[in-house]
Amino acid sequence: MPINNQELLKQVHFTGEADCQEFHPHPLRPSLCTDCNKLFSKHEPGAIPNDEALLQALAHSTKAEKTPDRILTTSSGGGLYLGGFRGVINTQFLREANVTHIVNTAKGLEIFGPKYLTAVQEARDILKINFLELNWEDTETWLIPDSDIRTLCNYIQTGLDMQGQSVFVHCAQGKSRSSTAVVAYVMVAKGLSLKESLGLVQSLHKMAEPNPHFMKRLEEFEKSELLQELRQAIRI
Repeated sequence: MPINNQELLKQVHFTGEADCQEFHPHPLRPSLCTDCNKLFSKHEPGAIPNDEALLQALAHSTKAEKTPDRILTTSSGGGLYLGGFRGVINTQFLREANVTHIVNTAKGLEIFGPKYLTAVQEARDILKINFLELNWEDTETWLIPDSDIRTLCNYIQTGLDMQGQSVFVHCAQGKSRSSTAVVAYVMVAKGLSLKESLGLVQSLHKMAEPNPHFMKRLEEFEKSELLQELRQAIRI
């Protein structure tokens, strides 16, 4: 049975590197294929047998990412963190890192069920965390508008400007969309090139890997007037 939930497919960038025609999930590590020993995301979308297999693979791939990684530290002790959706569920992390602002770059995370949705509501109502929802899709056709880049950079800066407070940027896995957002901010705030910014982010968050389409967008951003404009206003 093919994937019916298209929102599930939008949470993953499939590379098609694997040779096998069908993904067979490992019983203990459902994000790995028993035939080729490669991650589910290395297959073609059509190789995933059903919704449940993809959902379990996604959940398993983010299991180790429950605690996000700190990418930048402010002079007042706050920080910019990067990770997957499980970071929102990790109340201990949110409290200890003093997270006051969250950027969700991913559309459709309600597929992860009531636990995630409840965590979001509690973060809003109990922890009084501010949320920015960008609703990006991890696809080869999704265009990240300048307005989103401007909004997310200003939003992150607003959070980091507060004494000792932190910002957490996430998508589903903490791999492509959220990494793209954080790399863009680092380019602005640190005045670094795309290559330098990506290298910094990947050195601290091993899973960071913007998809090729988003990399092209970052290359465009590097040459843009928008980058120069934002650098005039934002520094960390």
